[in-house]
Amino acid sequence: MTEQIIKWVGIACQIAILAIPLYYLLRYLRQTSGFRILVGVTLSVLVLHFVAKWLRFYEVGWALGLFARHLPIAFVVVFQAELRRFFTDVGAKKTVRDSEKSRDSATEIVNAVIALSGMRIGALIALERDVNLADYARNGRRLNAPVNAELIATIFYPNTPLHDGGMVVRNGEIHAASCSFPLTSAFNRTRLPFGQRHRAAIGLSEETDAIVIIVSEETGLVSIAYKGELVRGVSRAALAKIVGITFASAGQSAAERTFRDIKQNNAALGEVDKVAEAMTKLKENE
Repeated sequence: MTEQIIKWVGIACQIAILAIPLYYLLRYLRQTSGFRILVGVTLSVLVLHFVAKWLRFYEVGWALGLFARHLPIAFVVVFQAELRRFFTDVGAKKTVRDSEKSRDSATEIVNAVIALSGMRIGALIALERDVNLADYARNGRRLNAPVNAELIATIFYPNTPLHDGGMVVRNGEIHAASCSFPLTSAFNRTRLPFGQRHRAAIGLSEETDAIVIIVSEETGLVSIAYKGELVRGVSRAALAKIVGITFASAGQSAAERTFRDIKQNNAALGEVDKVAEAMTKLKENE
């Protein structure tokens, strides 16, 4: 009886050792666009396998089995960048954020964004959350400067050395500026001529859990990108809410809930589009 218990405990421990890291890895990869590709391919293979078995298409079943054996290699190829970031994040230290400093940093960012919006100066600011943005900050200029509204406005002011590109904010500091973010590959959802900033913001939000703030230089509209979605024309109150959630180190569920609330309570998309279209026409007629 004792040997049987020890045997089952050993089996349970082995399952836990394999299942727990796999769970966190899949949870991490779920934030990426490549995860949808992997799920689609896996489901297609499973469906075709059962259909081939039911119809007794043995050659097709053999080919699918051969393909399935190479899926781990495809997994590594598709997610090579994400896997590198995952194992980097595993060894990274989590810093405890000072609540007062976090509130001050959030206020400074909101003030800077609203000021830039009023002057119609383009800006792209990524607020790092759980997924490390070191790979994206590496191609920019490291600053490690305090979050300050005047400094942010100066960085994005036209023709300054660091105005072109995105800013990464980490742990209450301006970690880097003039960074290049990945452009989204699925941005034909509207007929409006969005620029590089919006494409880069959505692209970064597809690959990470960062909350990305965009200020349009054509219209002055403030937008927020998160998990591959974009909300345009957000108010100061909504901006303060989502930035506050980020600096408070709230979990994914709190960030998603706040983003959904902002999306639902924001001005009608049609009204925002009318403003954007009008401003675009004015610019074309200049």
